[in-house]
Amino acid sequence: MSTQGEDVEDLYFHHSQSKGLAVLIINMGENDQRRGADKDGDLLKEMFSHLGFQTLVFQNKSSNDLLRELKNVSMEQLSYIDCFAVAISTHGREAQTKEKVMEDVIVTADGKIKTKVILEMFADHKCPQLINKPRLFFIQACRGEQMDSGCPMILQKVAMPEQAERAEDQADVGTESHPPPKVQNRNVQVSGAGVQEEGARALATASADDEDEDAPVRPPVCFKDFIVMNATPPGYFAFRNPSKGSLFLRCLKEGICKYAHSMSLFRTLTQVSGLVAKEESYTPSTPHLDRKKQVPVICSMLTKDIYFRPQ
Repeated sequence: MSTQGEDVEDLYFHHSQSKGLAVLIINMGENDQRRGADKDGDLLKEMFSHLGFQTLVFQNKSSNDLLRELKNVSMEQLSYIDCFAVAISTHGREAQTKEKVMEDVIVTADGKIKTKVILEMFADHKCPQLINKPRLFFIQACRGEQMDSGCPMILQKVAMPEQAERAEDQADVGTESHPPPKVQNRNVQVSGAGVQEEGARALATASADDEDEDAPVRPPVCFKDFIVMNATPPGYFAFRNPSKGSLFLRCLKEGICKYAHSMSLFRTLTQVSGLVAKEESYTPSTPHLDRKKQVPVICSMLTKDIYFRPQ
């Protein structure tokens, strides 16, 4: 690979024998109802092996057990590693606090954990052994029940694969039932304090101050030397295929294995987002979930570039 033009001072590590540790959190769901989660585990193991990482797998852990395991990891001798990663595959959703702050939660074997609790365990003030080292977080979980219907585009016609034998996608939302979610109206425009519907004359009369009072806040959770990649934006579904695994993790593995040895991690993850965005859900038996789009979200507080040289 080439890092021509890159000063070594702008890289977290610049040798080919970099050592990484990845923690994989996989939740199969009650009675293994998260079909395809096992595929997610396989995808992640293969991906991190490609990068030369050691892996620890925590599967179907209760909330207390998972937090205890993660705390033990954060207290281990981590000074030997150059890079730390956590990858999560489970159900998830948003929860609103009394202060109207929306927070992501992930589902465990017996309950739920705020995502920010897991991230903070490896922040500088909680895990000083990782100071100035990059920490990567990849989160496959729903963050709500909204859908992205996409926008129509004119594309070159391509041959589509046969759909008869394709398993339908599923959503990683952390609720018992999935009523038809609110689908964004592509003909709605927001202007000033009012909401105008195209072709309609109705005008919302709420003031800007009222909107500010009622609107939930979704602060991003990220710390210094972190990069956090969620499968989907706040409030939205993330799709998983029972036979192939999650769309996001499939594309992540494909992008990492294809690009990580030839370009920076951030550029690689941008390519991954493009791979995900080109796909759409396949759930013909559930029309309100069918042919929906998904785009990952990258939140970065990295201070240098990351290049994974071939081992």
